[in-house]
Amino acid sequence: GYTELRNMKPPSKHGLERKFKPWRKGKSAKFDTVKKSNASQKNQLRGQKRLLSKLESSQASAESIEGVKLKIAQIEKDIAEYEVKEREKKNAVKYHKVKFYERQKLTRLEKSVKRQLGQLLNDG
Repeated sequence: GYTELRNMKPPSKHGLERKFKPWRKGKSAKFDTVKKSNASQKNQLRGQKRLLSKLESSQASAESIEGVKLKIAQIEKDIAEYEVKEREKKNAVKYHKVKFYERQKLTRLEKSVKRQLGQLLNDG
């Protein structure tokens, strides 16, 4: 508020302090909706492995060690699922054009076969 205005530096020649007002820092509407992302799964896995080694070296309770091991297994499973999903997405993009051409070929072949069948039925 007022104390920030009072403690501001004198205006500079370029006038950027008018554009970037210190009392508005971080108040933009578009930044309010942005959710802070969690640590990546690989980073989570690394942290859990570090925690596991720390717990094992300090002879912690068996329940806490088992809990960390379960969490590690879950994260590894999530990473594997994500990699499969990304690979499928990449292949879908890669072969989209090929699939389209093959579908076109098959529809043309289907039309010609239907036409030939219709001619044979009409002639016979």
